[in-house]
Amino acid sequence: MKHRWKWIGAAVLVVGALAFWMINNEAAEQKEWMEVYHDWVSGEMDEYRQLSYHLEGALASSSPEATLGHLYRAVESDGSPRMDTNIPLKMDVASPLGEMPYVEYPFYSGDTYGYIDYVIEEWDNQGLSTEEWRYLKTVLERSRAAEAAFESIQQSLYEDGSRVNVAFVREELRTLQEKWDSYQSARENDPAFEQYLYGDKRSNIVFHDEKKLTRNEVGGIVQNKAMSILPEASEVSSSGGGIGGLYPEFGAYYHFESDDEVYLIDAAENGGHILGLSNFDREKLTYQSLSEGQLKEDAARRVNAWKEEEWKIEAITRSNQDVDVFFYPVKEGVAVQAQKVVVSYDEEEGQYALSEIMFKDYYTQPEQLEAEPTITAEAAWKEVNPHLEKDGEAELEFIEVKHESVLAYRLPVTGLDGVSAVWINADSGEYIKRN
Repeated sequence: MKHRWKWIGAAVLVVGALAFWMINNEAAEQKEWMEVYHDWVSGEMDEYRQLSYHLEGALASSSPEATLGHLYRAVESDGSPRMDTNIPLKMDVASPLGEMPYVEYPFYSGDTYGYIDYVIEEWDNQGLSTEEWRYLKTVLERSRAAEAAFESIQQSLYEDGSRVNVAFVREELRTLQEKWDSYQSARENDPAFEQYLYGDKRSNIVFHDEKKLTRNEVGGIVQNKAMSILPEASEVSSSGGGIGGLYPEFGAYYHFESDDEVYLIDAAENGGHILGLSNFDREKLTYQSLSEGQLKEDAARRVNAWKEEEWKIEAITRSNQDVDVFFYPVKEGVAVQAQKVVVSYDEEEGQYALSEIMFKDYYTQPEQLEAEPTITAEAAWKEVNPHLEKDGEAELEFIEVKHESVLAYRLPVTGLDGVSAVWINADSGEYIKRN
């Protein structure tokens, strides 16, 4: 009997220790998610603050050049559609906002960033038209409303310091959506924008000269590629479509959903080209242990299944440990950053799952680019701040500047924390940016 109680006591200790470990693990995971939620809300608030600031500058400016500069910076304020879709779902605040199982937050971006893109693409160096000025003022009012909503959410995000205040966040987003939708749409305000989106004569749509395919024809192309791009072989089925949104420069496109309800694939109506793949239910992702090298190999297998060519590959770990793997096509020996393909992985407890692939930027640059610099690498080094020291050899790259590919020297440097390279225009010698 005495030994029996020893065994029972030991079992109680083991069970207790296991329960303690599980509770601690759960508490640690909950703490991590609380930090993610807080960072997301802060990021949304900062995004709309920046958007408002640059829209104010564009609307107040009397210089066409300064106005255009503000519009470019306003577009750059755009956050991560993937995060904006998944985080509200994880917080359990998104589903009541619509009938669909996911929300393309923030609501319909075609009337905000999509409209700004339109103004930039149609820019004639004469400044904003009356219709453009009036509607950008509406976008500004929307942005200010969103900034105020997320500031309020940030202040009352948690109950008891440990749980998301779901009811409060949900009501704030619902109220914001009602206010967002109460404004006149861009198409109602500016007839030229509607023609830009829907007009048959629009020549600046990517693939405008390719055949418009039926939904079934596009579905066949997507199914063929999906078998090698998705983590597991999967059938796809049609689930709607749209115009604008994430792909304003491609005209109409179709959505296709994987049969396991994990991924959504978007493809252009013109030519059936795949534009992007995204996850719309983080809870259904399959995670596995992968080193950085294995992540690159996994990403390369999927990208090469889509289009096999010479790529420069770069992996960047974000602050929340998620990883983006960038693929730059190499043309005439030079990497073209503006034509990037980005493969994104979610991280959870040291394991990774494919969450998104964006192909759309690959299609938006001219196929032929001049890779002959006007100035030498030695001349480019002379344009670097003298307080920075050389830390490697110059490398030519096509980088993205205001939606266009510009040939530049990437010059590795030391001497300033957080700066490891600067880019100098290979034709003019002007400083472009630092990393």
